[in-house]
Amino acid sequence: MKHGPQFYEEDGEWWYRGGGRRYGADRRICETCGDEFVIHKSSTTPFCSRDCWRKPCATCGKLFHHRTQRVVYCSDDCKYGTAECEQCGSTFQVVKNTTGKWCSTECSYESRVPTGSVRPHTDGYVLVKVPPGTPGSRKSPTMKRWMFEHRYVMQEHLGRPLLPHEEVHHMNGVRDDNRLENLELWSTSQPAGQRVVDLLAWAREIVQTYEPLIGALT
Repeated sequence: MKHGPQFYEEDGEWWYRGGGRRYGADRRICETCGDEFVIHKSSTTPFCSRDCWRKPCATCGKLFHHRTQRVVYCSDDCKYGTAECEQCGSTFQVVKNTTGKWCSTECSYESRVPTGSVRPHTDGYVLVKVPPGTPGSRKSPTMKRWMFEHRYVMQEHLGRPLLPHEEVHHMNGVRDDNRLENLELWSTSQPAGQRVVDLLAWAREIVQTYEPLIGALT
């Protein structure tokens, strides 16, 4: 029978001595090794030693200390395991208090609001959710990956980002009619001055920028 030096038997009963007083003790059977041991009555432990207090994790097999027999995992990682992201397909570690469907907030948002989704703008224009890294998309946290649909349609048609001085005009004046045939590319650039050399430099810049696009703009 296992017991510490502070335990003793008297008249068939076990006692625990401490602080000049004695307290009642119990004889129990260890749930791990099956040995009999003595412990003070106020204790709820069913184990005879710290070694027996450990058991193998149900997932990884590693020995760990547990508070109750109901605990079968050594960590949350082993308890919740891994999952495959429903959006991108990558494998990730599931975290407590999450659905376990997506590997990140970005994938969660993409699943609920897919690329290509549109929403109205207060000015009558339409916003569209664009792929990550699209030039011209808004940078604010609340509008990340959103841009005006008429600008996105035009820059996709041109195959390049729109320049800062370029605007996209709706030919029929309807701001949410973003069909390509209803859009025109406008330039708001102007020469730095009225000197002839300034005008010539500006004209050369305009020709170099837009002459390759004549077919796409007509």
